[in-house]
Amino acid sequence: MAVRVWNQTIDPDCMFAGTLTCLARMANDPAHLVALTAAHVVAPLVRERDRVPRPQVGNDIVFDLGNREHLMGKLWFWADLQRQADQFSNDADLALIDIDAAHAPLLLNALAQPNVLAHPERGESLQFTGVASAATLRGTFEGGRWGESIFYGELGGPGASVLFTNALVANISALEGDSGSLMTNSVAGVGLLIAGDNVRCQFLALAPLFQMYGLEWINASTLSAPLSAASASVPLPGSIVPDRALALDTLARTLWGEARGESLLGLRAVAGVVINRTTHPRIRWWGRTIVGVCRAGKQFSCWNADDGNYPRLMRVTTADDKFRLCLQVATEALDGRLEAERMQHNATHYHNKTVTPYWIKGKLPCADIGGHLFYNNID
Repeated sequence: MAVRVWNQTIDPDCMFAGTLTCLARMANDPAHLVALTAAHVVAPLVRERDRVPRPQVGNDIVFDLGNREHLMGKLWFWADLQRQADQFSNDADLALIDIDAAHAPLLLNALAQPNVLAHPERGESLQFTGVASAATLRGTFEGGRWGESIFYGELGGPGASVLFTNALVANISALEGDSGSLMTNSVAGVGLLIAGDNVRCQFLALAPLFQMYGLEWINASTLSAPLSAASASVPLPGSIVPDRALALDTLARTLWGEARGESLLGLRAVAGVVINRTTHPRIRWWGRTIVGVCRAGKQFSCWNADDGNYPRLMRVTTADDKFRLCLQVATEALDGRLEAERMQHNATHYHNKTVTPYWIKGKLPCADIGGHLFYNNID
């Protein structure tokens, strides 16, 4: 069956209610369980004027399982939707909702969540069940992209058009309220429904979203299994974090300035470089604190005052979804939860693949992650 979901804090009349997609856990913190749906369902566009409520971390999210049975969660993360009129396109229409571990089995059962996640394949049959459609709808994925704008409603306004760069299209009809529905190929979850009409629907492939946001697919079996050692943390030396608030802000801004276009794995790798520099056994000219390493002269170019990125770096706030993601990774780093990934490569340097710095001559990278190459052999 489908689970209806909405943001009770800013949308008590359920104007933007949609369908819950699936459950997942944070790969780097397996105890952290989240529910997924489309961002425009629980964090809709907001008209730019005063006195209109805006999505906030911690908003109350309602899961309606039917028969007057409701569960609650808290809005944790969402991709901010950008209007086409502002010359922007979007990568994701995704929101993550914190859930109580005790509620997870109930939600998994209500969703009948498949055991595995897969990529959609050209020509295969897909299906979904939305709260508006009620019955399961079926069609095929022909492998094409949507390429057209979608009109989304907005709080306090008439609505706005948005465009997605990586949306796919299937010949399945969809109704208002179906947004967020999990699309499956009958045995695996493959997509998240974001829009549709009487003929076609638009969806996002789930596998890239799981990679981008560091999520792991779960089912009833994995949920009941003991948590892996990945959830353990190795505290950082207090000497490299004398001021946690300042270190957190500085590291998050460094990640945003250097790697905001990267996946969660790429952001973690860059954070690992910072930590490795602070704890290097021999070389000390990078500094001995996170703040010192990040702001060392001519190291991370985003902190150079003459860099064109610097003014934006200093202005960015949690209103930016990529900065919120960088804050998440910075928190993981300060909590010592990047230890396994950091030690895997021991990298102290990286560079964008579009450039060839002089210092890589004769050196081989230790890792190739996203748009960067990483090195652990630079003196």
